[in-house]
Amino acid sequence: MNKTPQPPGWIIERYERIVDSHGMEASLRPLFMGVISEMLPPPTRPDLQQAAELYAQDHAMPIPAELVTAFDNLTSLSSTPCTTTGTQYPLWYALSQPRFLNRHHEDALTARRLLRDWFTPVIRGAVPGIYGTQVRHVRDILVLVLDHAELHGMSLSSYDDVIRIMGHPVMQTQRQDASRQYQTLYELYEEQRRPGIRVGADLSGYQRSRRVSQRPRKLNGYQVSRREQIADAPLAPQRRVTDTPSRDRASDEGQLDKELSERGYRYARHTAPHRETADTPDQTIPVIERSTPSQLTPADDRRAARQAVQMAATQTLATQEDVHRLTPGQIRQVLSLDLPPAEWALTRLLLVTGMPVRRLVTLQRKSHDSAPTDDDPADPPRWHPTSATWRYRLRDGPSPGQDGGTAHQWVTLGLPTEVNDALLSVDEETPLAGSVAHLNRRLKRHFRDAPGLTPTAERLAATSPLLMGSLARDNHSLLTLRGEYGLLHSAPAAYRQLDRDPLQQLFDAGMTRCEVLTPSSPPALASSDYVGSSRALAASAWQPWTTRLQDAIEQAREPLETWLRPDPLPIASVVDYVQLTAAYAYLGWLLATGARPASANAQGMITGTRAWIRDKGSRRGTESRVIPVDASILQQLASHRTLVEKTILLMERHHTPIDDQRRTDQQWPTWIYLTHHRQPQCRIRAIHHGDFRQVLSRLLNTEPLSEALLPADNATRHSLTTALYRAIPEAELDAHAGHARIGRDRTHPRANVSLYQSQACQQHISAWLKATGYQVLNMETTPWQ
Repeated sequence: MNKTPQPPGWIIERYERIVDSHGMEASLRPLFMGVISEMLPPPTRPDLQQAAELYAQDHAMPIPAELVTAFDNLTSLSSTPCTTTGTQYPLWYALSQPRFLNRHHEDALTARRLLRDWFTPVIRGAVPGIYGTQVRHVRDILVLVLDHAELHGMSLSSYDDVIRIMGHPVMQTQRQDASRQYQTLYELYEEQRRPGIRVGADLSGYQRSRRVSQRPRKLNGYQVSRREQIADAPLAPQRRVTDTPSRDRASDEGQLDKELSERGYRYARHTAPHRETADTPDQTIPVIERSTPSQLTPADDRRAARQAVQMAATQTLATQEDVHRLTPGQIRQVLSLDLPPAEWALTRLLLVTGMPVRRLVTLQRKSHDSAPTDDDPADPPRWHPTSATWRYRLRDGPSPGQDGGTAHQWVTLGLPTEVNDALLSVDEETPLAGSVAHLNRRLKRHFRDAPGLTPTAERLAATSPLLMGSLARDNHSLLTLRGEYGLLHSAPAAYRQLDRDPLQQLFDAGMTRCEVLTPSSPPALASSDYVGSSRALAASAWQPWTTRLQDAIEQAREPLETWLRPDPLPIASVVDYVQLTAAYAYLGWLLATGARPASANAQGMITGTRAWIRDKGSRRGTESRVIPVDASILQQLASHRTLVEKTILLMERHHTPIDDQRRTDQQWPTWIYLTHHRQPQCRIRAIHHGDFRQVLSRLLNTEPLSEALLPADNATRHSLTTALYRAIPEAELDAHAGHARIGRDRTHPRANVSLYQSQACQQHISAWLKATGYQVLNMETTPWQ
C-alpha cells in the first residue's frame, strides 16, 4: 500500500470520481464536496461520517438526512476506518483525533479553522512529503497552545495570536522543546515558505521551470572580459586567517583604510585612455576594486564600498526601533507642515512623550477633572479640557500600594494652551481617533520625493528618545512620560519615586523644543505629589522606628543589669534583649545595602568593606552583586556578633542546650530564640524578615495589630533606591540595587561602573543613614555581670 501523504488535490479528485460513478444528486454535491475540501478524510464511510459531524460542529449547522443516506449508498467506499491516517491523511488525523484538535471548546474550533486555512487549498506543485511534515509541525504548535492555555491565559483567534503566545516568556520551555516545529510555523506565517512547496533558488518558493533552466546563458561584454581576466590571473596567495592581506596599490596613493584592506579590497590603478591629453584635469576620485578578481559586477563592488562602515566591528546592533528613527532635518520638516488641529496635536504629543500610537489615539475627553480612583481602568488616557490636563496610567513598573491604591501609578500633566485648543476644535469624544491614517497619508505625499525614510506616526514616536534625551536627567524620566517601561526597565522603575514637578518641566521643555508655547507657571494639579513606588519612605519616616528600637534596647537592659548570681538566669530576658539588638542591626543592614528581605535561601558574605549579596528569590533567574557597606553598619554588625558570642558563653555556663544553625554564607545579624519553654533550648540562626516584623509588632501598643502601621516588607529597599536615585548616576544605582544588565554590573566584563570608584555612593549612604536617625550602639558591653 502506498503510504505517501495525500495532498488536497489528490483527495478531492478521488472523491469527485467516486461521486461521478455513483451519480449523486446535484443539490447534495456542493455540500458533499464542501465537507471533503475542508476535512480531507480518507475514502471510507466511517471517516466520511465523522468528517460530516465535525463539519456540522464547526459551521453550527445540521447535516441533511439525504446526505447521510448518500453516504450509505457509496458502496465503493470501505466500511472499516482507515488505519494509516497518521501517514497518508495528516490533516484529517489532526482534525479528528481528540488528543490533537478534536476538542469541544472555542479555541479548539479556532485551531481547526487555522489549520484548514493553510493546508486545505489546492496548491500546484506541492510535494507530499513536505506537505505532511508541515501539517504535523503546525499541528504540534497548535496543540501546545491549547494544552497550556491556563499558563499563557490568551485566547486564540488568528495566527497572530499563535505567534504572540509562543513568543511569551512563560512559553520559553515549550518553544525550545518544539523549536523545529515553531520554525516551520514561523516561516509559513512570514510567507517565507508555502504549504507543500519546496523552496528553490528564487524567493517565490516555486521550482524553476525546466525550459528556463535549459536555455543557454548569454554573457554580456563585461562578464566576457572578466572571465578572460580571471583565466589569466595568477592564483591567490595562501595565507592564514590571522595574516593581514597584502596591499597592492599605487605608491602615490594615501594610506588605505584598514577595514577595507582586511576585506580584500585595494585602490585600482588609474589607466589613462588614449584620447586623454596633458590638458585633461587629473582624476583624483579613488576607485576601489578587489585584490583577487571575481565575477561580481561593478554594482556589487560599489555597494560594498558604500557599506564599508557596516563592515567595522560594533559593540551594539541597531534595533528595529533605531532603524525607524528620523533625522533632525526630517523632524524640523514635520514640525513646519501646515496640519489640521488634531494631526498637529498628535505629532507634538508623539514627539514629546513617545507613547505608543495605538494608545495615544484612544485619548478620551472627560467633562470634569478629578483625581483617579483605584477602580479606574488603565486605558484610555483621559483629557480634561476645562483644566487643560491629561492623565494616563503606567502600564508596568510600580505595583499597587499596600491598600490597593493606584494614585501613584497615574501621570498627570498640564497641556499647553495651543495643544488644548487644538483638541477642543475636534467635537468628538476621542479627538485623535482616525487622525493617524490622515497624518500618514499627508506625510507620504509631502516626503514623496525626499530621500531617506518616510515619516509616519510610528516613526515619530520612535524618534522621541532622540528629541528628548538631552532634556531628561535619565532614561527613567523618558519612559515615565511614555507610560510604559518595558521588560528591561520595569523592575528598576518599581523602586523609584519621581516628583511630578520635574516631570511637568520635562514635558514643557519638549513642547518648547517643538515650537509650542508653554505657561511660565503651570497650574496646580489635583493629584498626588509623586509617580512611582508607593512603598518608599522619606528618611524622616524611619526616625520613629530607629528611636523605638533604641529605647526598647535600653529598657531590655534594666532587668539584666539587676540580675546577680546565684539567682536563676532570666533566659527569656536575655533572648529578648538579643532579639532587639538583632532587629536594630538588621534594620541598619537593610537601610544601608538596600537588600531584599532576608529569607532562608538568601546569601550574603562580607569581606572588608564590601558585601556579596544573593537575595533574589525567583525560580526563573538568579542575581548576585558586590556592593559597598557603610563603615557604621560594619561596626554595628561586629558589635552584635560579639554580643552573640558572649551570649552563647553565658548559655553554656548555665547548661542551656544550644542548637547552632548559622551558615557561613549568611553573615547578617544573628537571631536567637527559645524552642521549648519548659526545658529551654536556644536555637541560633541568621535573622529572617519575619522575625524582624515580630519585633516591630511588639513595639506597637495597638490591639489588634494593624498591618498598615508597619512599613512594607521591602520598604527599606524602595526608600534607599529612591534616595540614591536623586543623588548618584543611574548605572551606579542599578549596580547597587541588583538590577544588573550589560554595563550595569560592577563585575561584568563590559561594566561601566568601577568596583573601586563608589566613594560618592558611600557618602550618600552615610548621609541617608544619618538622616534616618540610625546610630551605632555599643553592644559589646553586656548588661549582665
